[in-house]
Amino acid sequence: MTQTLKTITLVTGVPRSGASLLTRFLEAGGMPVYRAKAGQPGSVESGDGESIPMERHVRVTEGGMVPAINGAVRIDHDLLYALPACFQYRMILMRRELEEIAALQATAIGHLGGGPHVTSERLMARLRRQERFISDWLEHRPQLKVLEVSHAEIQERTPAAVIAIDQFFGGGLDRDAMRG
Repeated sequence: MTQTLKTITLVTGVPRSGASLLTRFLEAGGMPVYRAKAGQPGSVESGDGESIPMERHVRVTEGGMVPAINGAVRIDHDLLYALPACFQYRMILMRRELEEIAALQATAIGHLGGGPHVTSERLMARLRRQERFISDWLEHRPQLKVLEVSHAEIQERTPAAVIAIDQFFGGGLDRDAMRG
């Protein structure tokens, strides 16, 4: 892999867009992957069923992000503004139809005993706000290299997605392993 000094790759998207799926895809290709946390080191309350080992969590601080240099960090969109300025970043932004995400979230809320106050309109409004949050953050960073990838491409492990991601990193990922 071609690497830039002090570069960290951010993997993000709105909740349930598939960013966690992408991290497993990257790990299969040989990329070290970490999970960004706002709290104390070793905190693991992600709530999204991720299986990134506790020692692979990094705090969003200058010292906390050092292990992730030349690796990838799965970061929730709401932590983007907390990123330390001392690193270079690039981003893989996961995209998924908001209606599909809203349906998944509505099902999850229903299983958790969520009440009728959670409507599809409210879910869609929240998802649009989260998408705007990411767009606004990116708008202030025009120099940031961004690769947008669709959930379907990653889930199906399409050759185009494998090639695009490997090229984004300058080559060197294990494409065969990524294809699964």
